Amino acid sequence: PDAMAHHSKVWLRNPFEDPVGTAPTTCSAVNSTLQLQADDCEYLEACSDDGSWYRKDSSRDCDWVAGKKYKYCGKKGTDDVLALHACQVTCGTCPVWCQNDDSWFYKGSTTKDCDWVAKKPAKRCAREGEDGTYGFEGCPLSCGQCGCQDDVLWTHKGREERDCDWVKKKRSKRCSKVSLDGTLASDACRAACKTCA
Repeated sequence: PDAMAHHSKVWLRNPFEDPVGTAPTTCSAVNSTLQLQADDCEYLEACSDDGSWYRKDSSRDCDWVAGKKYKYCGKKGTDDVLALHACQVTCGTCPVWCQNDDSWFYKGSTTKDCDWVAKKPAKRCAREGEDGTYGFEGCPLSCGQCGCQDDVLWTHKGREERDCDWVKKKRSKRCSKVSLDGTLASDACRAACKTCA
């Protein structure tokens, strides 16, 4: 089967993230909006930014990341941990809405899991797993399907060279471009188009 035919708008959204400022700000408000399970709601409230994470100097912490999420969520801190993982609230990657499936692996090899996918996401996110799901479904965090990151599989009209990096070079003109399935670059290339700011 063609992975790209199945890659249609699977992005998971942070319910607290809302560019116009109308998103609910408490778990109970989110719960009534999204029908979250009680366990998920407790986990969501427990999700936080790591107060000890910073990049290069202590002034570049998760608050600094929040200033330009589209630019800084993909940066590593002094501990070699990405802001995506350390600043989960800021970057929209709390596991309740953005989590790799620990049981997903590529056909026939249990060592080829989401960490393996993350090493070459442009190639591996479209690979089918042992359970019949694709890498982008089983490994949404590794494949840019959630939070303030670019979808590694999005291309303008199926042309591989026209990915989110291409969009970023001329964002004012290219964020309105669409993929073969009709997905806007601004929805898929959230970091490149600054739509997660």
